[in-house]
Amino acid sequence: MPTKDAPAFDFYPERWLSGTAEFSDGEQIAYLRLLCHQWLMDGLPDSLPALRRLGGRGVSTALLDKFPVTTDGKRRNPRLEIVRTEQRARIAKKREQRQAAANARWHPSQSAPNATAVRPHNGSTSENGADAMPTTHHPPPTPVKQQQPPPRAGEEVENGVPDLDTCIVVINARPGIPIPREVITAWYHDRAALNWRIKPKPYGPPIQLTAKNYASDLANYAHHWQRRETPPQSPVIPKPRTHTPDPHDPNAEF
Repeated sequence: MPTKDAPAFDFYPERWLSGTAEFSDGEQIAYLRLLCHQWLMDGLPDSLPALRRLGGRGVSTALLDKFPVTTDGKRRNPRLEIVRTEQRARIAKKREQRQAAANARWHPSQSAPNATAVRPHNGSTSENGADAMPTTHHPPPTPVKQQQPPPRAGEEVENGVPDLDTCIVVINARPGIPIPREVITAWYHDRAALNWRIKPKPYGPPIQLTAKNYASDLANYAHHWQRRETPPQSPVIPKPRTHTPDPHDPNAEF
């Protein structure tokens, strides 16, 4: 079973200050936000518009050097992945220790080095003629229903949002102005960063995007984008009214 990442990662102030000494305040904020998104999403998209939506306006060329592109096409900070590997090793070790303690509690005969399941036969028989072999029964522990880990950002969930290419086909099948791929990509990564949970109203409860309701949220996102991209109509300027002099007016100019 793969090790689930913890909701937090180790932060070293000395390394942070030395690594961001030449960054501006905006770049430092963007750097920290991208590290958080990388931890939750297990990588960042290799798209500058998507990175600026995740990190903010402080995403610069110097900051992108901190997140090189890996073999799977995602950007990752190498030091953060080292921290992730070390943390996964600690979690796996603790899990093995807990499992060993549980086995020793519920199955002591199996954990003992010289224990045997059956005593040696001494030649005696029981009343029904069967060999007198003592049996031991150790009921297994009541299985605890493990809570399924939440889906990582960017991954598909069961009966959830389809992949990016399917979303692009669905939204561009609607009538209206075609939505560019980068806009739908920005929506996809934005919702993935929120773990596919959005708040339709400022004070309402968050809802989980699924295969049934993701299209409406995508359409609403595209509608607002169309309103921003559609140029306003030119105002109609009325023509100036020409004055026709009255020939019977004695003060009229000729």
